[in-house]
Amino acid sequence: MILKENELLLRRRLRVAGIRDNKLYIGPEVVHLHITNRCNLRCRHCWYHSPDNPVHTRPAQDMPLAEFDAILKDCADLKVDALYISAEGEPTLHPQFEQMMDHAAKFPLALTVFTNAAFPARLRPALLKADRLIIDISAADAKMYHAIHGADHFNKVIANIKALSRMNGASGKDGLMSVTCIINKLNASRTGEISKLMNDMGINSVDFKPMQPHAHNQDILVPQKDQPAHCLNQPPLFKWCFQGWFYISIRLDGQISYCCYVNEMNAARLNKGSLKAAWRSLSLMKARLLGKTGQLGRKFRECPGCAFRKQNTAVLAELARMKKNRSVHTP
Repeated sequence: MILKENELLLRRRLRVAGIRDNKLYIGPEVVHLHITNRCNLRCRHCWYHSPDNPVHTRPAQDMPLAEFDAILKDCADLKVDALYISAEGEPTLHPQFEQMMDHAAKFPLALTVFTNAAFPARLRPALLKADRLIIDISAADAKMYHAIHGADHFNKVIANIKALSRMNGASGKDGLMSVTCIINKLNASRTGEISKLMNDMGINSVDFKPMQPHAHNQDILVPQKDQPAHCLNQPPLFKWCFQGWFYISIRLDGQISYCCYVNEMNAARLNKGSLKAAWRSLSLMKARLLGKTGQLGRKFRECPGCAFRKQNTAVLAELARMKKNRSVHTP
């Protein structure tokens, strides 16, 4: 359920005012939940399930439905704008995924699901309850799919995308699906084919992202100089980080971070399912202030290549406007 534009604008102003005043006037814009560690793929680029990574052999773990429901209630109380349902794997493999979608759809939250789209056809109606689906597919054909994603689900993925597109068209929604494609040596020369495949199915939004290197994907890493042009167009280096007022990620072990790109950033912990307590914790506020004062870039190797630089630049400009215009009131 997407909120009205004027309500979203008011909430954003309160978050920016909180940055200005070093206070919390409202909850985050986005809560990003990892609900399971199960996966049906072995993607070469994946942090968790790449073939040589021992992490993917860990026992299956799922977020309890009661904890998910408690987080939903806290999201409503904190006036969170959007909920991202994701996983350290594939979220649709959670045994209670359909119930989770039913419960989340009852709250005033814009609902995004990150999926590889290799789910059984029976889950399509549940996925249509989302406001947005972000699909990870980095291949143009079945052979490339198997080489990158480590399974033979290409035809299933294409069938699901086509079916969801038809079902969504009948419902009258716009812009349900977008695609993320991770660039590596196996697909870097064929991005045009991937775009055409998606466009032919009615998906006009394809986000090509450079692969983030880790110990188990070095053999398919594309050197910076050879990245496709659309992956090289990065904004200039930016040292300030304001994401702690807008975004938090909750992992399966309860660790809370305000950056999904920095695995080592654990700023707080979910205690007994209480998102409100974690959001207001001293440890998370300390992390926010490190970002505000430009100190995070010296702590984490991912920060110089920040994926949120445009958002942070926009916040800096808003803070400057607020300083000139003291008519922005806070509670």
